[in-house]
Amino acid sequence: MVKRLLHQRNPSAIQITQITVLEINVAASHLSEEELQSVKNPVKLLPLEEEWSSLNERLWHLPFAVMFCLCKAAFLPKKFIKLQNSQPPCISCLFGQAHRKPWQLKSSKDGKVSKLRGPALSKAGQTITVGADQLTSAKPGLVPQEKGCLTCAWVWTATVFINFYTWFVYVSLMTDQMAETTLEAKHSFEHFVATRNIEI
Repeated sequence: MVKRLLHQRNPSAIQITQITVLEINVAASHLSEEELQSVKNPVKLLPLEEEWSSLNERLWHLPFAVMFCLCKAAFLPKKFIKLQNSQPPCISCLFGQAHRKPWQLKSSKDGKVSKLRGPALSKAGQTITVGADQLTSAKPGLVPQEKGCLTCAWVWTATVFINFYTWFVYVSLMTDQMAETTLEAKHSFEHFVATRNIEI
């Protein structure tokens, strides 16, 4: 029914309302009764909390800990110190911090820690413990040099080797993406690992 109403050229206000109600019903079908009640009746903020939220937005979502330090130092009104243990949550700040959760150690629904890479590696060589990836830049960079005549070669590509057992990372800079250069990067990684007794 929603698709049929959306394809009409000039839907009326009643039809648009029907679409909105249908969308809400579909979105709310997986919510529990408690969650629906909390959405229908949101908690109203106190005037001080509203002022705090507005100040947080004007300060470009400065962390709350920094804002409270500014309150104690009298750069912001000291009346906000009352909210130190009960500040209203800022949705934008919560969304901004959401990516900081370690993705390898997300808890599953039963509370156990699950690893996206599978079972933990207990010894070197247990499975494929080295990963490689190549990054290519549209804007090249100069080849780093410590001594000698400057070269006119440019770095276009980097091959990154990661050892999943020891989490050792090795980056090899490359001037092109030819197979010979990639093999040279692989040999330089193997030589580097062998001379430093890093287990793979």
